[in-house]
Amino acid sequence: MSPDNISGGKARAMVRESQESEEAGQVRTGRGLEPLEGKGLTQQVRELALYLRRLRSQSGLTSAALAEQLGLDAGTVSRYLSGDRLPELSVLGVMQDLAVSATGQAVSDEERREGRSLLYEAARARGPLPFYQVELALAREALAEQEARSRREIAELTDELARERLRRQEAEKVLETLQGAVDLGAQVDAERLETLGRARDQAAARVAELEDRVRQYEALSRLLHENRERIARMATDTVTEVEAWYTGARISVEPDVARLETADEIVMALEDARDTVDLDRASVVIAELISRYDSELVANVVGLLHDGLRPREGDRIAVQAAVRWPVQNLVRLAITFREANGNTSWGYEKMGSSRKSFFTTIASQRTSGDLAKLLVAMAERADADVDVNSLARAIRNKRGSAFAEGLRVDLWRYEADVRLSDLFRLDPGT
Repeated sequence: MSPDNISGGKARAMVRESQESEEAGQVRTGRGLEPLEGKGLTQQVRELALYLRRLRSQSGLTSAALAEQLGLDAGTVSRYLSGDRLPELSVLGVMQDLAVSATGQAVSDEERREGRSLLYEAARARGPLPFYQVELALAREALAEQEARSRREIAELTDELARERLRRQEAEKVLETLQGAVDLGAQVDAERLETLGRARDQAAARVAELEDRVRQYEALSRLLHENRERIARMATDTVTEVEAWYTGARISVEPDVARLETADEIVMALEDARDTVDLDRASVVIAELISRYDSELVANVVGLLHDGLRPREGDRIAVQAAVRWPVQNLVRLAITFREANGNTSWGYEKMGSSRKSFFTTIASQRTSGDLAKLLVAMAERADADVDVNSLARAIRNKRGSAFAEGLRVDLWRYEADVRLSDLFRLDPGT
């Protein structure tokens, strides 16, 4: 499943500008970056790296500031910009958003496709594993769009079905009244009775047709959702494999990382890695933590990092969980963030920035179906109103009105409380 092959456009023009600037010696690579010439990169990987550098330049952020926005360490971002590593599809999307955020505009669909085309070709050139990762991300996104279209069809058909049922009921009621009058000896226009009978029969036939179509679309929506969940699990496994491929030599040299069990041990390993500027080891420790899907462990690690005045490390972990974890794990982590240490205000007072990064990333990166399930599960708890409202506000700010309307359909599908659906009403006065 490849994106459209685009030979021209803004993204390609950005690559050409970056290449010309670099060849003329006018590129300000920034600390830790070096010219791409002489690195032995394939043309496709080099073009992607040039595009990523131009995005960073347009965002006005340093590499360190960009890493903070992405929830990654500076070393990983540096490898993206140097062509040594390919970003995930979601990371590319955030970088595109940051590049245009200063203008107050949104990334155009054309530029979004062009950037993805660059990543797709770079992944193909890099090897089968990163290429498979990109294809899975594209497939998951395509299934999410199909599922959203299916849900919209269900909503429209359901509305029409309700109208046709009402029409049939009204015709039957009038017919019943007229037939009662006939039974009492009243004179009733036979043609009118025949017309009403046809209207009733037509409405009944249309109701049966619509009910069948709704059942089909509901079955299709379930299949699409199950397929998307399956691909999500495959994508999660692939992330682990890609991480092992990129860092395989380091993992084999440092088997102790897999033996880290407690939050204290993990925090000590991260602090040692940061203090010695061993960014690779820090990335491996975080990847190992995220791969365990243990919400209590993650929450405790983040809390200890904030205690130790390392909130940015906690933010990175929260972002990685928000992007990579299945929805059920996100629900548990959101709850654990609030309940840690038996203090419901802990999530705000102790680790406010990580909580904000967590919800903002979920709002900007997860699908409508994922967000609906997360909101419904959180709303079941009496003490989660602030979390629900915070996530809803982040969704409205990050995704816009069209996405919010689609989310209302998802909430309806999960039979959410009307209050949840009202959080995403398009009418600003409501």
